[in-house]
Amino acid sequence: MDGRAVYFDGQTNRKHSVVLRIADRIEIVEQDAVVAVWPFADVRLADGPPTALLRLACTSALPLARLEVADEATKQAIVSHCPLLAAGRGGSQIMRIVFWSLAAACSIFGLAAYGVPAVADRLVPFVPQAWENRVGEMVDRQIRFLIRGQ
Repeated sequence: MDGRAVYFDGQTNRKHSVVLRIADRIEIVEQDAVVAVWPFADVRLADGPPTALLRLACTSALPLARLEVADEATKQAIVSHCPLLAAGRGGSQIMRIVFWSLAAACSIFGLAAYGVPAVADRLVPFVPQAWENRVGEMVDRQIRFLIRGQ
């Protein structure tokens, strides 16, 4: 079976209009030359916005290589031949993102709550008294202005 698709080779950001030959593997053909071969077991769904396109990646190809298939018959043929299409997607990926996001938030909170005061305590002996007095006067004026509203 042959179908049309858009191919990104993973080396450039240029779109290639290609024909897909689906037999015992997916052959990507551009201008009557096979430019890539993707085994069915290596084809996975690729990330992207939800559209009518079927976005595919291949684990044995370059990391940024992608196929975008719009033709319904070609989509069905690929889905029926690729047993591991959705492998590596789903709940575990989302849980990993949530875990690392929470870890980053805890790290930021810990740095703000403990790291900044610890560094400030170590730097206080090196601040000259004149600077400390000047900053104190500026803060005093600002607070009085905010309280009085003048």
